[in-house]
Amino acid sequence: MSKWKTFKLGDVVKINPSSIGKLYHHQVIEYLDIASVGTNVCHGTKTYDLQSAPGRAKRLVQNGDTIVSTVRPNLKSFWKVKNPQDNLVVSTGFAVLRPSAAVDSDYLFYSVSSQEYIDYLSAIADSKTTSYPAVDSDDIANSSIALPPIKIQQKIGAILSAYDDLIENNTRRIAILEAMAQRLYREWFVHFRFPGCEKTKMVESEIGAIPKGWNLCQLGEIADFKYGKGLRKEERVNGNYPVYGSSGIVDYHSAFLIEGPGVIIGRKGNVGSAFFSDNHFYPIDTVYYTKSQLDIYYLFYLLRNMTFISGDSAVPGLNRESALKMKVLIPDQRTISLFSVTVSCFIKQKNLLDRKNANLRRTRDLLLPSRISGRLDISELDVKIA
Repeated sequence: MSKWKTFKLGDVVKINPSSIGKLYHHQVIEYLDIASVGTNVCHGTKTYDLQSAPGRAKRLVQNGDTIVSTVRPNLKSFWKVKNPQDNLVVSTGFAVLRPSAAVDSDYLFYSVSSQEYIDYLSAIADSKTTSYPAVDSDDIANSSIALPPIKIQQKIGAILSAYDDLIENNTRRIAILEAMAQRLYREWFVHFRFPGCEKTKMVESEIGAIPKGWNLCQLGEIADFKYGKGLRKEERVNGNYPVYGSSGIVDYHSAFLIEGPGVIIGRKGNVGSAFFSDNHFYPIDTVYYTKSQLDIYYLFYLLRNMTFISGDSAVPGLNRESALKMKVLIPDQRTISLFSVTVSCFIKQKNLLDRKNANLRRTRDLLLPSRISGRLDISELDVKIA
């Protein structure tokens, strides 16, 4: 720790170093807004002609920059920019941090995305009398960062980024598995290109031609939506059972409410979002859970491909009675069984990767404070630095 020094962030990092100006030569931009960034994850950009781009599309970034949302910092919208497209432009709702030669880019990212730094920004945002909590560039520039020698920074960054690299790789594999299962469902049950389709007669129904032996019924005839139960964050005890909200797994708890496998449906917030849990789980009060005599894997993809309408314009929510009256298509048992055998492998592998990612995030978050505070000495560790 004797070699660690504390600096104002603005003295060792350039903040918002470049923006679109008269010399900007791209006519088409890839725009990144706050809603598309989580904690070191980018969910994608939107393409605009330069003339029609949103007014907030101003800030330019380069490889190694860290972008920090200045709006509602408690939501943890941080991302380290990696090999961006030349025409990537980010919202003015981000502060762009560009490290100097004295700061390792990974070390910078983990310093400003630590819980301690998030709490610092959140306290400043909450102290301001504005319509929504936010900080500005001066607040970030005046914050402090503890810097060990650059080699130690690089080791710390390498250790922590190894976790994020594994998480990113698992996330890509999850996306592939989800796409494969979704494509299979649409091939078989939307386009009717299922095994044996060439020998199956098509008959007319109220939704058009469907395979003979398949039936239409109301959703409520084969499933029921049951309410989840409130579980405040302070009541949760870290454990092995996933806690589901309308955005998916929001936490883990030491006790479960429902035995798995089960399907969870978003009731408030992400209306109609569908999630599958092969483990026992705890659905909170923003979701429904459902069980059925119908095969659980077919039920999940059936619900996932339905379009549910919000029943309340003031507070968006899924109307249970209206949803259960919707018409659904039920194939013959042989086709459902074949589908179930195939997609169950995809879902089990996806859920295994989800659990691995949760463990990696927990381990990384436990390591992070001790690394960037210097409480754990790593100077003698043989760490490979990129």
